[in-house]
Amino acid sequence: MATKKLDDDDDLNNRRNQTIIKATPIVATNDSWVTLYEDVLDPTDDDSEQILHELYQNLPWNVETDQFGPQSRPTCYFADPECTFSYVGLKLDPPSTGSTPGNNKWHPTVQKLRECVTRLLAVAGPDDPSSPSNESSRPLLTACLVNLYPQNKGFIPWHSDEIRAHGKDKVVASLSLGGPRRFQLRRRRRVDSCNHHTEEGETKPRMVADLWLPSGSVLLMKGEVQEHFEHCLPLEPEIIGDDAAAGDDAEMSFKKRQEDVTINPLRISLTFRSIVPGYESSNNRTIATDQ
Repeated sequence: MATKKLDDDDDLNNRRNQTIIKATPIVATNDSWVTLYEDVLDPTDDDSEQILHELYQNLPWNVETDQFGPQSRPTCYFADPECTFSYVGLKLDPPSTGSTPGNNKWHPTVQKLRECVTRLLAVAGPDDPSSPSNESSRPLLTACLVNLYPQNKGFIPWHSDEIRAHGKDKVVASLSLGGPRRFQLRRRRRVDSCNHHTEEGETKPRMVADLWLPSGSVLLMKGEVQEHFEHCLPLEPEIIGDDAAAGDDAEMSFKKRQEDVTINPLRISLTFRSIVPGYESSNNRTIATDQ
């Protein structure tokens, strides 16, 4: 799906009816859902590449400092009025333009992508129990944290997202652009009353998924996923120096060095969120930390 088609509702419906968009359930329990939708944007389309470079070159990137120090990747935040996002000691407020309070501005391309992902979730609704049910009059996706992962950078350790301000559905929908990156999901460990670690569903394997997030895909996490699971984005090891020359022959060494070019490629993810306006400004709200 190219930029010129982002406003075309019929196009998204037609693509889904033709099973072009592939939905892969990863977690489906009575209160938690994780689903990967592939080819929401066509990764082979020139316009998809154009979106990546437009965001890379034009967004107001900034490396935030949280309670653990400088973060491992640049980010920028867009949101509707009063949709403040608090996590790991940070408090991100919606950007504003001019002198009028609440005059918020989304980057035009980010706004179009928000509309695209919103339509995807709405279209998936009748057949997919993981699709959020937006019963309020406000937009389902009210905020977006855009993350830039430069080549061979941007390792994200095991963590659970802070979603206490995300309303009933607790939606995090991540749209990937650029090269594929690895994504892992596992059950969280618990600490019992004796301060001993236990695991969610002790009879089940802890690792739930180890997969790649391709360009143009949307990973949807909904419900109590962050309560029961944690995820990470590891970096693949580089083959450099003597390691690269350790192949069976010179040709193998050359092939390995060529493969290095695509290891941990440039990626941008747009994590759209269902933050409730005004939640963080209510009484007795404190800045949250990752668990």
